[in-house]
Amino acid sequence: MLTNAAHALTGWAPAWCRDLCVYYHIRPSEALELGTRAPGRRPSLPGSKTCPPVLGKTWEELWENRPRDTEEARFAFWQEVGSWCAFRQALRNRRRSFRFVLERLGMGDRFLEYGAGIAPASWWLLQHCPVPLHLTIADVPSEHLNFGTWRLWRCLEFDRDPCCWTLRTIGLEPSILPLKEPYHAITAIEVLEHVSHPLQTVAHLVEHLSPRGWLFEDFVPHAAAHAADLPSAQQERPAVYAYLEKTCELVAGRHWALPDGGGTRTWRKC
Repeated sequence: MLTNAAHALTGWAPAWCRDLCVYYHIRPSEALELGTRAPGRRPSLPGSKTCPPVLGKTWEELWENRPRDTEEARFAFWQEVGSWCAFRQALRNRRRSFRFVLERLGMGDRFLEYGAGIAPASWWLLQHCPVPLHLTIADVPSEHLNFGTWRLWRCLEFDRDPCCWTLRTIGLEPSILPLKEPYHAITAIEVLEHVSHPLQTVAHLVEHLSPRGWLFEDFVPHAAAHAADLPSAQQERPAVYAYLEKTCELVAGRHWALPDGGGTRTWRKC
């Protein structure tokens, strides 16, 4: 593979996997293979300074490895998957634009990426936002949060003035609502289907939006929720949107009741 040869000679790799190659000491072709979804896949995931390798188990087998009937056990799953989500999220977001977030931000605004994973929105903003922002990323303690934090700091070091931009990482804890300060914009993307009590979470996020602040979400419906897509989250999904329709104005995006969930929506706090 030509990309692998270029990487071996010069260290060059496509932008979406460059940091993965550095952090996990792998080639671009390995990053592509490890990030590609397939039914029944049992990847050999590399370890790092912040996690051990995970070998020979499907996503579902990792979930079923022990009971997940407590919040602590559900949180632990995201550590037990190791680097799985780092690769999957990097590949899935490799061509994604977060301009719809950028268009609502200005100089010095506070932005929160909740359930951030590897923080693709914050990473995109660091590449494209012409003015400095105050970034916060929040997720359960996990390898993807470790990698995402490292990747953002690396970007700040090489591409931005860290004296103007700020970055904070929040490690979420079971049954604790973590926010203390207001934000101009919050994303909750690819996360609410994994949250035990999404109504409580969304209410907490809206309460910590500045007046007329922006919320971006894409709560996905699952008719037969299983593994990390929680049945309890699906039960609360209608109540989440009843709350949002009372407290916010839907500015962009399709209706949440569509069969595919409607994709990403933009809400503005009333």
